[in-house]
Amino acid sequence: IGINHYLRPLHLFLDSGFGVHLFFVLSGFLITTRLLKETVKNGRPSLRRFYFRRALRILPASCFFLGVVAMLNWYYQLNMPVVDFLESLFFLNNLPLKNGTFVTAHFWTLAVEEQFYLTFPLLSYFGINTYFFVASVFVIFVPLISVMGTIGILDIHYLPVQVIRYIFWKGPVMILAGALFAILLIKDMIPRFMVPKCGLLGLLLFILALAIHSRYFVGYIPFLCEY
Repeated sequence: IGINHYLRPLHLFLDSGFGVHLFFVLSGFLITTRLLKETVKNGRPSLRRFYFRRALRILPASCFFLGVVAMLNWYYQLNMPVVDFLESLFFLNNLPLKNGTFVTAHFWTLAVEEQFYLTFPLLSYFGINTYFFVASVFVIFVPLISVMGTIGILDIHYLPVQVIRYIFWKGPVMILAGALFAILLIKDMIPRFMVPKCGLLGLLLFILALAIHSRYFVGYIPFLCEY
């Protein structure tokens, strides 16, 4: 709607990446909160119910979409490669594979979510502390190594550094940031009495994050500012 035209003099720029990152953080917070509440209540979460709810929410819509695209591909002879459908169907679009067309490009976000669902919620089965430790390692070291590669402390051409930098953008790190906040709240490391009073502070932090996230920000550092 033309907001960037008015923000440009302020050296701000809204892009889709910020919205996707925000969605990932909120998703990680909500999913993890639900799992941890089950853990506190019942001792362990019901992973069967969790995966059933996730499958019911995602698979029907995604399969329907891919089915419609497949029919259009056949009818209009769009020549979309089969591998493009397979990557989307098995949620692999976030991997550095040879993606075919823009039609299914948005499936990379679903791939990130599904890969998070298939791995990290399992940690809640082994206890909150295990989940907290693993999430903390990812949340701290993936951005740290990415920034160190960007500013030249680590060799950017070193394969592990390249892999970690790719994981930063196309992996579940943002989701784990939200998950980590959920764990801190459950463990009372964030005082609960502060939460209802932080509405204005949260809004100010959101605006600040929006400014820092922009590549036009005067102190912009790749990876660090996006995080």
